[in-house]
Amino acid sequence: MRFVKLSSFPILEQLRLEANVFRKSHENWCIVSSNGTIDPTIVVGRFGEVSKLVDMDASFKDNISVVRRASGGGTVIVDRDTMFVTLVCSSSFVKPLAMTCWASKLYTDVFRDVTGFQMDGFFDHVKDGKKFGGSAERRACNRGFLHTSFLWDYNPANMNYLKFPPRVPAYRLNRSHGDFLCKMKDFLPYRNFMLEELERSLGNYFVLQPSTLEDLQNIERDPEDCTDIISL
Repeated sequence: MRFVKLSSFPILEQLRLEANVFRKSHENWCIVSSNGTIDPTIVVGRFGEVSKLVDMDASFKDNISVVRRASGGGTVIVDRDTMFVTLVCSSSFVKPLAMTCWASKLYTDVFRDVTGFQMDGFFDHVKDGKKFGGSAERRACNRGFLHTSFLWDYNPANMNYLKFPPRVPAYRLNRSHGDFLCKMKDFLPYRNFMLEELERSLGNYFVLQPSTLEDLQNIERDPEDCTDIISL
């Protein structure tokens, strides 16, 4: 597996590079970012209805970009305190339909020492009933893709840019963002702890090959990638 570490990289460009990896590479990849993205950015899933998910007036007023990614999933606002992990796997390792199940087992091992940790379904990372990570999935006949955003910390004021979504997981119980979310900094010993545990856990399945941003940028661009800024 190719293993790439990014830091404070623009999320729009990262999502575009990940789309290229998914469509144009045949290798297994893990792309991580420990220091999030440079500017606060709202990211909407491929099929999300922006008017129902984002306060566009407030976003425009405060110059907060809104990006649509190529994968599904919910709406998040990300910044320097968000950590990202993207897994892209060939069907020779795990069938695309089974990738979320495998990733759930992977993360259960990563957070094995966190009291109260559980996966809600295959997409939400939860501690004591509060969410600190969420995933977006994409599948092809021979590739599986899972992009996860983790909250090391977050600014409660930023959550005001997000509307209460029409569909929520049952365990949310109509709670506001402040009552529904938690921060990894409150239960992990230091910022890179989770990523170190991820490397260890991935080592149970793969020989990890350190790779670079340049390696990502050298992959052919996917002309069908729909990742882009949403006009305000």
